[in-house]
Amino acid sequence: MKNLKFRAWDKRRKDFRNDIFVDTNGNLYQFSKNTEYGQAITYLDNKHIVLMQSTGLKDKYGVEIFEGDIVQYSDGEYSFTGVVENSVFGIYVESKYDNYNFEDFSDENTRKSDVTIIGNIYENKGLLDNE
Repeated sequence: MKNLKFRAWDKRRKDFRNDIFVDTNGNLYQFSKNTEYGQAITYLDNKHIVLMQSTGLKDKYGVEIFEGDIVQYSDGEYSFTGVVENSVFGIYVESKYDNYNFEDFSDENTRKSDVTIIGNIYENKGLLDNE
């Protein structure tokens, strides 16, 4: 089975939380820093958390791409900016004008794509207005 990786946007704190895991009941937890007693685990209240899954892909600089990231693509003549979405139909970028499938601009073997992460929908939503 594929190892799932998540991050979470905390609506109250207005920041991201990393090292998230989900138990079989759908409860969210965060691994905290190592302490002298081992690694601490913190329960996260689902009401204030937006969960985002990793796509398993990386941008052209090797940065891991998550749902909710804002990415930009340009090959000279053709360009777009949009939000990364994950659905039963695959991983795609939803822009103002169209949806673009990652299969069209990523390498299956290396899991690297030709997009650049320029932000995310929680901290940089204004980037989408400039498209």
